[in-house]
Amino acid sequence: MSQGFKRRGWYRFSSLGKGRKKLIKWRRPKGRHGKMREKRGGSDKTVMIGYGTKDKIQIIVVKNMQELGKMKGKEVYLSGTLGNKKRIEMVKKAEELGVKILNKNLK
Repeated sequence: MSQGFKRRGWYRFSSLGKGRKKLIKWRRPKGRHGKMREKRGGSDKTVMIGYGTKDKIQIIVVKNMQELGKMKGKEVYLSGTLGNKKRIEMVKKAEELGVKILNKNLK
């Protein structure tokens, strides 16, 4: 609960977390006229995509042999626009260089 998303009405009942922080858990608001469900101003924050954290993994996309040659010992993705013939060549070259390809997708 690092962002502080709280269940609707948590401050009213001890069973939902009033005075008992470990019981405060997020539950989606489902009320018909619920201000929190409608995201009206003044109500608590609701869980949304925009609150996500950025991935710490750096994605490296390789488009040709020259770029693959520079990536010794790393994990890379092959570009989606590569044809099957080039993809097979690049997979063989990657095995020689010790590069791990995360999306081989050979046909």
